Amino acid sequence: DSQNQAYRKFYPDFIFWLRHKQSKEYKIIFIDPKGLTHEVNARDKAQGFENIFGKNGSSIGGNKTFLYYFNKQNILDSSLKIYTQSTIAEIFYL
Repeated sequence: DSQNQAYRKFYPDFIFWLRHKQSKEYKIIFIDPKGLTHEVNARDKAQGFENIFGKNGSSIGGNKTFLYYFNKQNILDSSLKIYTQSTIAEIFYL
């Protein structure tokens, strides 16, 4: 079925669950440190993420979800720009 096919494209390497002390809301961050090495795979993961969670930073039940490709070289595929960060601070402190 096509819905299950969408889930098969999304396999993040790392998942971080961060809970805000005051609001108790979660920020769920999926990180792929090598995702841009194989751009077709990176696009598939981004599409799979969007099929499941919506746009990057969307809120589901008060919890925000994000997908990031950690890319030190700052090489950007324009279609993946919203998913690419070049430092750990950009991922966790924005």
